Amino acid sequence: MGRIRMKQRGFVNLLLVVSIMAITAAVTVGVVWLAGGQRGYFSKNTTPYMPRSIAVKTYQSKDGTMEFQYPPKLTVAESKGKISIRHLVYFNHIDPCDLKDGTRKLSTIEDFFVSIEFTTAKDMSDFSHFLPAERPDSEYVSRGDLKGFLVYNGVEGCGEDVYYFPISTTNKILRVTNFHPAEFNEAGTSEAKKYRELPAAILPEEREKILGEILSSFKFLKQ
Repeated sequence: MGRIRMKQRGFVNLLLVVSIMAITAAVTVGVVWLAGGQRGYFSKNTTPYMPRSIAVKTYQSKDGTMEFQYPPKLTVAESKGKISIRHLVYFNHIDPCDLKDGTRKLSTIEDFFVSIEFTTAKDMSDFSHFLPAERPDSEYVSRGDLKGFLVYNGVEGCGEDVYYFPISTTNKILRVTNFHPAEFNEAGTSEAKKYRELPAAILPEEREKILGEILSSFKFLKQ
């Protein structure tokens, strides 16, 4: 009888130890997650990135003239003929593009922001000034069926790439603006390294790959 009681007591003690360990682990994970959220290390409104080989979404413009594919991590919106594709993460920091006094505070990093719209040749009388032959910061590009050129506009790492893709069957030009997140531009600085460690952030090299896949998937449905 004494041996049975000792075995029962040992079993109860084992269950108590296991329960304490489980509770401690849960509390630790909760504290780490809460601290990370307060410091901006976790995104509050994004879903895990899924490569195009696993899942993609298709967006068709409101006027039905074009469609393209994009990863579900991104958000697509359209207003007055302009399509915006975005992604952001929450992180409190100083705006690196505040060239006035460097004190403006931001709570998010917009690590992917692309706008897409049609323009016409007659609206761009100085269109020829953007050709690579006229500007050293311009180059010819090809993305899937889209062929044109891009120009960089900006200063001190704060700017955007602007793609111009003439549509051969019309006088329309597809203008794609790829806004650069300045937080990642100074790759060698401690601040940029901190931004690159954010688990939900889209890094510059990944952003360029995603944009290339989006542009390569473009289809024009009607003119």
